[in-house]
Amino acid sequence: MQISRKTKKIYLNTVQEKANLIHSKNYFGVIGRGSGKSQRILAIRTARLAFEMPGADFGFIGNSYLNLQTNLVPNVVKGWKELGYVEGYDFVVDERPPKFFKEGKTSLFEYMHVITWITGAKFFLISDERPENANGRSLQHLFGDEIKLINYEKMSKSVFPAIRGERMTFGKCPQFQGFTFTTDMPDPETGQWLFNLMNQADPQQIEFILRLALMESEIILKMIELPDDHPEIVQLENDLSQLRVEINALRINSTYAEIASTLVNIDALGLDYLDNMLIALGPAGFKSAILSILMPSADVLFYAKFNSKTHCLPARYHYAITDQFGIEYSQRDSRSDAWTDPSVKLIGGADFGNMNSLVVNQSLGREFRTVKCMHVLQPDIIDDLADMFCNYYKYHREKVLDLYYDRAGNNRMPNSRSTVVQQFRFKILERKEGWIVNLKSLDMKNVPHDSRKLLIDVIHSETDNALPIHRIDECNAPEYVNSIRMAPFDTFTKKKDKRSEKKRNLADLPMNSTNYSDANDYALWGMFSDKIGKRVSAESMTPSFG
Repeated sequence: MQISRKTKKIYLNTVQEKANLIHSKNYFGVIGRGSGKSQRILAIRTARLAFEMPGADFGFIGNSYLNLQTNLVPNVVKGWKELGYVEGYDFVVDERPPKFFKEGKTSLFEYMHVITWITGAKFFLISDERPENANGRSLQHLFGDEIKLINYEKMSKSVFPAIRGERMTFGKCPQFQGFTFTTDMPDPETGQWLFNLMNQADPQQIEFILRLALMESEIILKMIELPDDHPEIVQLENDLSQLRVEINALRINSTYAEIASTLVNIDALGLDYLDNMLIALGPAGFKSAILSILMPSADVLFYAKFNSKTHCLPARYHYAITDQFGIEYSQRDSRSDAWTDPSVKLIGGADFGNMNSLVVNQSLGREFRTVKCMHVLQPDIIDDLADMFCNYYKYHREKVLDLYYDRAGNNRMPNSRSTVVQQFRFKILERKEGWIVNLKSLDMKNVPHDSRKLLIDVIHSETDNALPIHRIDECNAPEYVNSIRMAPFDTFTKKKDKRSEKKRNLADLPMNSTNYSDANDYALWGMFSDKIGKRVSAESMTPSFG
């Protein structure tokens, strides 16, 4: 038995190492953010199976096709490269494979949105809103990250049945017809299906596999250290062959389930990361996203009535546009947004500061729909946010933006007669693309947190017909959804806990701060505060919403 002497040192935390050693048929990992789920666990497992089932067909699944293109696939590809695999030699993306690649079991005329490995193995993209990509295929394994976001009922009927066929070819591989799913802690309600799958794990079976896998690693290390002609090599090879037969017999129909916190990757992330996340997410969000503890009760969250199952729209895009681009497509505009009506004006909520953020909405009948969020961080300035908005909505037909914003928008720019919001408006008009920008908060007064919370709780509870129902294009505004999902409520001061906005690392702000939720609060308050019965009068105070 030949053992490759090509080695590459990479760091694996304990969770990543155990997943690689156990290598069960099914792997379900609920692991905190920043723990290397895509670039290590999924990258290693996909690469292994590309060689262990040469020529097989595999699927990457997610809640949206675009999310697969912009998040999962680029991270897995990055992981492959960090492992030492070379694009163009070991695998190709979006292109016909070179002639020296082996033939796979599936022949294709078109390779757009397909990853092909030198072994002939192929990876296809499948999502909630495009389950038809699995139609007619026989897949040997499914992989997915952030699996908590998928529509399980839909996928279990339309995609999971594609795990079938080719038993004569691949049936001896223990991972044949298996699943590899990772995510951070899901909501108890929407994630129950995943917990049910995890309960299929047999701890004793996994313990036996791990013990044998450690023995296998010891033999391999010893063989690498010895020269090829050493007298012990033959015996070690025999021992290794026999041991692998035993391990693979145990791996058949095995399920390994792991719940772990971000602390497993603390050596790579550092303590500052945990400090930043605690400030960003608050104690409740920190427990869920970082420590992998089930979501907290609503009484410690500012948006207590928000429910992702109710308020978040399923992924939907105009794929006739996005399909013109490759698998790692990242640049696009509003033409691909199926939840956006190009003939209806836009309503913006903006928050200005070290993160200039804009949440874009539309009013569609009774529905107040959040369709996009965007931001710039220092050293980028408000001009850059204006350009980002114009570039994204270049093809939007009804070029009207009603803009609501915090009182900081009425502050003067340094060395300028213009206020922040006037500069934002000026930069949009300067492009002469036909935009009308209506500034709706020129006389903005401070709104007490309890009044704001009351309004938004009533909106999200959907009990008052005078108020809109709020729906969010989550795939197009994930940072905004995370901002409202995790925004802490200080039960002592009765205010939103906004310490996350003072993070030392600006890059953490978009996904892990209250900036975005603040931005859209201004739009919600400005449009609907007069409809909650006896209106709570706004008080003239400083600072705004603070």
